[in-house]
Amino acid sequence: MPLAYKDLDDPKFVYQALLGYGLFADMLPPCFQSEQLYNYLASKVPRRYRPHYYVEYRATRNVNTPRVLAIPHPESYWALCHFLSAKWLLVNEFIGQVPQKFNFCHVRRKKNTNSIFDMNYKGSDRWDEEEIKINHSLGCKYIAIADISNCFGSIYTHSIPWAVNGIEQAKNSHKSSLNFPKKSGKTKYRVLDSSGYLDENWGNDLDILVRNIQDAQTNGLLIGPHPYNIIAELILTRIDIQLSRKGFMNVTRYIDDYHYYAKDETDAQKFIKCLELELKKFELTLNSKKTRIELFKDFSNDDWIGKLSRFPFPTLFPEQKGIGFTSISSFIDFALDLANEKGNYSVLNVAIKIVSKKKLSDRARKLYILRILQLSLLYPYLLPYLEEHVFKFTDDYGFLERFLPSLFRQGQLSGNSDSLSYVFYFAIKFGIRMEINNGDIDSILNADDCILLVLAYRYGNYSQNNELMDKIKQYALSINNLPDDRIRDKYWMLLYEVLDASLLYCDFLKELKKKNISFWR
Repeated sequence: MPLAYKDLDDPKFVYQALLGYGLFADMLPPCFQSEQLYNYLASKVPRRYRPHYYVEYRATRNVNTPRVLAIPHPESYWALCHFLSAKWLLVNEFIGQVPQKFNFCHVRRKKNTNSIFDMNYKGSDRWDEEEIKINHSLGCKYIAIADISNCFGSIYTHSIPWAVNGIEQAKNSHKSSLNFPKKSGKTKYRVLDSSGYLDENWGNDLDILVRNIQDAQTNGLLIGPHPYNIIAELILTRIDIQLSRKGFMNVTRYIDDYHYYAKDETDAQKFIKCLELELKKFELTLNSKKTRIELFKDFSNDDWIGKLSRFPFPTLFPEQKGIGFTSISSFIDFALDLANEKGNYSVLNVAIKIVSKKKLSDRARKLYILRILQLSLLYPYLLPYLEEHVFKFTDDYGFLERFLPSLFRQGQLSGNSDSLSYVFYFAIKFGIRMEINNGDIDSILNADDCILLVLAYRYGNYSQNNELMDKIKQYALSINNLPDDRIRDKYWMLLYEVLDASLLYCDFLKELKKKNISFWR
């Protein structure tokens, strides 16, 4: 049977990629890592399958509203990664059943990293995608555009075996390699049967392991950890197969966003109806606000990425030091107008990446950085892109001494804890000291954000702010002493960072701490 991901044919590499490089979402400050976790656990086998809750991180989306990203507890995350590695050939073959590739946003090998997922990375796929789109457009008069409503958040974990094993078989057989929950005091956990993982009905095992990462809940998949993009693809692949069997082949998909190249309006309507019915089988629905039919000529003219790429930057002559700020500022104004028109600030992200590849004059570099910093105060979605694509234009980071206090105040006023997190990340990374008063410390504690507290504690250690560190440690102790594991799991990264191993509530975390496993890059 063909593999969906031919460049990922080694289960050991996939295990390393998921456990060692897939725990932390890309939108988090890039100071966290799980390579040490993988190195310690690589040769071990999970024996307990205990449900845990996860750390929540509110990241500003491209529409300037927050999205909750998850950082799973390492014990339950390890079990999931280990299982996916053990069943990788079956997973890869299952997703490879689609007669023609629909999805262009998926796991793959990438250059210079062991991470296998990036929303914006296409590699050689971009050439295949371009060719497929051109072929689909031949004879196309209409485009059906469809989006799954709250895709990850709406996926019912029991629908994983529905997709893998077939709905009827899955509903009639709940056989699993994992025993049903047993009680040891107040702790529920699962242990391996003596037979180990079974190939038969492996979707049931996967269902259990997914639920264990989210406190045994069945509603929704987490957003952020890389394995979830594979798990969602199992379900969406089943839908792709059914669409193909019903004759809808001219489809491109970007996770949960569909484009169908239709020969006429009736054909487009039939596709949307068919997609709606197939989604319903898995208790998913279309987003009515984003589902529409357009004339192909209007759709092709609505390509904002193409508009950005075609912006008329001036031609540089050998004697010129780089593009001047007037041209760069005009480009940013153009991108901002497009972003406001579309209500999508991904436009600014792409614009920043385009400028990062240009040669700028010395004056343009300086003013461009300040311009983007100002936009970042308005659109925190841009913060994760500053270090790689904007700060590259300078070796002098003195401007951060003005920017970071402004970003801190803006984060306090707006309640954007991700802005506050990036304040402390940049301060540590680039050696900036700030004045943090008692009111600031209270606002940090009241933000109810584990990642923010970890970064603030690290900043306190860097800046020798003992009062900040002491208050965060007292906060961590108060959580650690609670009887509710769900709440303690929500702060596992903070408790792990701040407390001694002997004080930690979880035996697995104690083991990691005693082995000096760090999650800090």
